[in-house]
Amino acid sequence: MIGVNILIVGTTTGTISDADGNFVLEGVKSTDLIESSYIGYETRQELVGERSKIDFIMSEGVTIQEVVVTALGIKKTLEELVWLSSLWMVLLQQKLENQTPSMH
Repeated sequence: MIGVNILIVGTTTGTISDADGNFVLEGVKSTDLIESSYIGYETRQELVGERSKIDFIMSEGVTIQEVVVTALGIKKTLEELVWLSSLWMVLLQQKLENQTPSMH
């Protein structure tokens, strides 16, 4: 699932999952609690322990029925807007990772 928020609980260290649902989180300790969250799905937490890979199974939770009107007057559900903003963040993150620093 793309755009799932992944966070080390109690810190500001986090990331979002990519188009394949994968994520990398640096500086994780065995005592850390990792949280996954996504609008409309139940939040999950896992203790890292000795694992180097954590799989989160996202379950639908809260149903959102709100409609948000954008600046252009286009009606979108809140879920659509969150998905679009998550996609935008992934694309921006990929673009930044693929840029090489220029030396002037």
